[in-house]
Amino acid sequence: MTAALAAMLGQIGLPGGGFGIAYGADSSIGTMTRPMPWPSLPQGKNQVENYIPVAMVTEMLERPGGTYEYNGEQRIFPDIRIVWWAGGSPFHHHQDLNRLRRAWQKPDTIIVNDMFWTATARHADIVLPIASPQERDDFGGGTQDNALIPMPRIIDPPAGVRTEFDIYCDLEKRLELDEKFSLGLSECQWRHKFWQEMIETAESRGIQLPNLDKFMAGDVITFDDPTPTAVFLESFRKSPEANPLPTPSGRI
Repeated sequence: MTAALAAMLGQIGLPGGGFGIAYGADSSIGTMTRPMPWPSLPQGKNQVENYIPVAMVTEMLERPGGTYEYNGEQRIFPDIRIVWWAGGSPFHHHQDLNRLRRAWQKPDTIIVNDMFWTATARHADIVLPIASPQERDDFGGGTQDNALIPMPRIIDPPAGVRTEFDIYCDLEKRLELDEKFSLGLSECQWRHKFWQEMIETAESRGIQLPNLDKFMAGDVITFDDPTPTAVFLESFRKSPEANPLPTPSGRI
């Protein structure tokens, strides 16, 4: 109804008009735009194209092979035998925790990567303790950040705690994947490769960055917002046909 009212008032796509719900998720309005792409590990292609809405984990575990409606489609729940949860915590945000706990017993194996002894970790068969940002060397730059943040290690991780990269490299060896994950580079080598890419990308835009050692010993580097006057759905308002929305009709 919020969007419907804004549409009826005719203010969608105007500065100060329209509607706003969780700005960080609405076309990145309210956040800075990156001045350049940050480097990242090669993603490859997931061979499994099936998916479910994140809120339907319980239903998926309860009814493998069952059908459900999503975005106008009738889809089928997969039969999940192993769950490997890395990032997030379904026991933190799902609707009926007792129901989720019962469904969580159905897979053969539950693996959880975590820095903390969360409820999800407590319900896992295997827990992989992961080093926190303070326990490893890294630099930060999010998808909606206009800053690069040095993140040098402050303390060593406790015994048995490792970075996810190191864990996956060991799994790569056990599974005889022939360096398909690491591509033959260590975590330190990837970090230097990323920063060299950042230097070259910045230079192409007339921005000078220091070398990695100087950056890691220094402070946050911020950039001007390249689109400070962005208005949510402005391009759609100007030309709905040329700039359709990601809805079945292309309209609101």
